[in-house]
Amino acid sequence: MKRVLLTVALAAIMLSALSCATVLVTAPPGSNVKLLEEISPAPSRIQYKNWYFLFGLVPITDNSTADIIAKHQFKEVRVKTYQGVLDFVISYVTSGIIWTNTVEIEGNLK
Repeated sequence: MKRVLLTVALAAIMLSALSCATVLVTAPPGSNVKLLEEISPAPSRIQYKNWYFLFGLVPITDNSTADIIAKHQFKEVRVKTYQGVLDFVISYVTSGIIWTNTVEIEGNLK
């Protein structure tokens, strides 16, 4: 029984590393949004999760940044995506059927 659980856990970890999830870094249509350099200050920060099905193959939530950028009226943005600890736990517990990643948008309103 331990061997089966270990095999399932190892498979979930390996498949999580091979996920296909994408985040579309796009600006709202007609806007003039610029990308920030890595060292530029950004006073505003928004963090949210994207949800996917089957190791990131099928997005469940909107995986574009355009709505968030429009809602907060950013003029300059920097986008970072990563799989945090909670994202990993969700993927592990569901054996990769449900997969998440965290999107962090930092920006300026000028």
